[in-house]
Amino acid sequence: MFEIWPYRGYGIELYGLPPAIANVPETWPVWRAGQGRIMLLGLLMHVFYWRRQYAVCDVLLMGTAFLGINDCMVVWHNGDKTWAWIRLFGSFAFAAAGLFGLTQGPGAKNKTS
Repeated sequence: MFEIWPYRGYGIELYGLPPAIANVPETWPVWRAGQGRIMLLGLLMHVFYWRRQYAVCDVLLMGTAFLGINDCMVVWHNGDKTWAWIRLFGSFAFAAAGLFGLTQGPGAKNKTS
């Protein structure tokens, strides 16, 4: 069967989890399912951005704060604490961009329709 992802857990290790988790084949489908959901959020961001629905983009960006908290907790308890902090602060940066409406550019009016 054709696979677009490799059979190894390299991406999981780059995420910040230890090889004891990343190299276990049973964890890979769960990882792929999670990545599929994140890709869908990215595609939705593109659709709403090109439709000039900036308020929706801002809400999706603010939702990344929750994702960052979740990522931080998972990596903190199972992997590298440095990566946990990086994931938390990185997601908060994206959430702040949404909170302050930075998807619209300077001086733009927020259009929701």
